[in-house]
Amino acid sequence: MAYGAVSSLELTIERLLNSSHIPIVQNSSPQILKHLYENILSLKEDLGEFDKWRSTINMKMVKTLEAEMIDAVYRFEDVIESHVLNQFHSTQSEEAGSDHPPLTVYSADVEEIKQDVDSFIQMVNIMKKEEEDDDDVVPTITDSGGNESNMVGLSDLFMRLRDWLISPHSELIVMSLDGMAGIGKTTIAKKLFQDPFIASHYSRLVFVTIGPKYRLADILVDILTQLNNADIDEIIWLTKGEELLHELKWKVCESLSELRYLIVLDDVWYTDLCYEFANVFPDDKNGSVALLTTRLTEVSKCVHPLNSHRLPFLDKKESWELLRHKVFDAMPCPRELEKSGKKIAENCEGLPLTIVTVAHILSKTDKTSVYWNQVANDKQNSVYKDAYDQMSNVLYPSYDYLPQHLKACFLYLGAFPQDYMVWRRQLIDLWSAEGFLNRKSTMTSTDYTFAY
Repeated sequence: MAYGAVSSLELTIERLLNSSHIPIVQNSSPQILKHLYENILSLKEDLGEFDKWRSTINMKMVKTLEAEMIDAVYRFEDVIESHVLNQFHSTQSEEAGSDHPPLTVYSADVEEIKQDVDSFIQMVNIMKKEEEDDDDVVPTITDSGGNESNMVGLSDLFMRLRDWLISPHSELIVMSLDGMAGIGKTTIAKKLFQDPFIASHYSRLVFVTIGPKYRLADILVDILTQLNNADIDEIIWLTKGEELLHELKWKVCESLSELRYLIVLDDVWYTDLCYEFANVFPDDKNGSVALLTTRLTEVSKCVHPLNSHRLPFLDKKESWELLRHKVFDAMPCPRELEKSGKKIAENCEGLPLTIVTVAHILSKTDKTSVYWNQVANDKQNSVYKDAYDQMSNVLYPSYDYLPQHLKACFLYLGAFPQDYMVWRRQLIDLWSAEGFLNRKSTMTSTDYTFAY
């Protein structure tokens, strides 16, 4: 990815500038490379700006731009290394024909690469302009439907939350359900939202799915639509920009005023959005609740710790129960398939989404002990690969919307075998050697361990 490539180039330039073996002295001063180095740092900062725009930026544009940057960075790094290598060989040839001892100092003629430097910087500036011009945003989707899902492993938590939601309390409570993608957050949120006892306890119920890309105005319109507000079209028609946003916020607050409401904000990615709604949802001391689901720990930290619930992975027994239910429904599992079936469920490592997807594939194949044993004994079996392909649209955004500086760190883990134990200290050293860490930071290595 682009951030890692730029970090690599930054490290290469930094080493050239600081090297005692390849000083930049021939025919010029080091100003050319310093100029390039400053532009590399600027480009790195610009890539970091993507993190601020993640809620609205066009990810297709970002991927195209990143691919162009990666290609440009690698080509330019090759140019620099080629110049240094040519100078190295040239110096070696001179030394071979001389009676003098081998020299330990080499020089690179940076004047020769000035044209490449200027060309690269020009390309970077063009990319920056393309980045600034894009304003494409995918609208928010409202989702309060869907089939009821099996509550394996979630029943106890569901009952605790259900009892709490219908128990007497006065102030507005904000709750969170957090955990990785596919662990069951939306399943339990929908189940709570659709529960008749809970529905009868509140005057208004709203369920909005948000996701990593959103417009706040679209979310507010979704809420007002579910509240059957008759003024939405007029507001949208008569107001624009910041005034529209202000009017929509005020209208949501007014529509919820004096009512006991339950609002579910599903798949929240940003803390800023939590704080926005804290100023929109009224607290009339009548027992209202806002429930948010998120795959990000920092978002769940916006909620009081007592009201934050992290969903655990399923244990082996729960995993097998869910797999068996999804493959055979109410029918019993044949005894000859139980042992291999339990192993297949265990291979899914407790993630409900994986179990359900694998079960869906198994339900359409031959239910024979020979085939199930093959699947159970080979984690690289096509069943798992097909399942991961089907799940990618759910899991991939977790990578897509990682902060730029963490993407390279995450991808680096692919250098290790599956289920390999990696020491934190070892990772920090390896990341640092690759140039992924901010070496100018005052953080200690221990701080790095937890920050990254």
